[in-house]
Amino acid sequence: MGSVDDPLAELDGWWETACDEGAANTTFLACALRDGGCRLEFCTVDDADAQADWRLEIDDCLEFAWRGGRGGPAWFSDHALLAPYLDRRAWISIATPLPDPLRAWGAVAQAHGALARGTWRHIGEWIPLGRFLRGSMMDQPFGILAEGPERFMRAYEAALQAIGADVGMASSSDAPRGGQTPPSLLVWEASYFVARSFRLERTG
Repeated sequence: MGSVDDPLAELDGWWETACDEGAANTTFLACALRDGGCRLEFCTVDDADAQADWRLEIDDCLEFAWRGGRGGPAWFSDHALLAPYLDRRAWISIATPLPDPLRAWGAVAQAHGALARGTWRHIGEWIPLGRFLRGSMMDQPFGILAEGPERFMRAYEAALQAIGADVGMASSSDAPRGGQTPPSLLVWEASYFVARSFRLERTG
């Protein structure tokens, strides 16, 4: 956080303690869903025990997962969760049966996880491995093996070629789904929001 583009920059320095009954290193957070977005309300306490109340309005929300939140939020303008909106659509085709389907599955799983390493701990919940795969690698003799955002397909292709699989990648000429106003991402522990507008307001 803290860049000029970061809508949460004003929160820097507020995460030592929070107003959840004085609990250290936590943040009380409530979420109210509404048409096209949601509202997050929370309070924080800084090092000098000064309290602040906040409201974060999220509009034009494209997808989210709400599981509560503690600690501080993080904002991203690029992230694997944004790949379906920022990347062109691509697909991987296989010309001959995989030489070792079990090894191929392991290689793709490793490539899938590496895209998010160091960024979040919930990749299995947020983007399951099977989200972009077409059927089972165990019985796929030829055809389209996977389809999804370019960055995922590029990683899958490299992983499969590294084990000797005869695969190739092609990309759509269509523009990414994000359009002319690409969305950004708010992550709050196990929760996330993909939206085009985040507006932070101090309310008390």
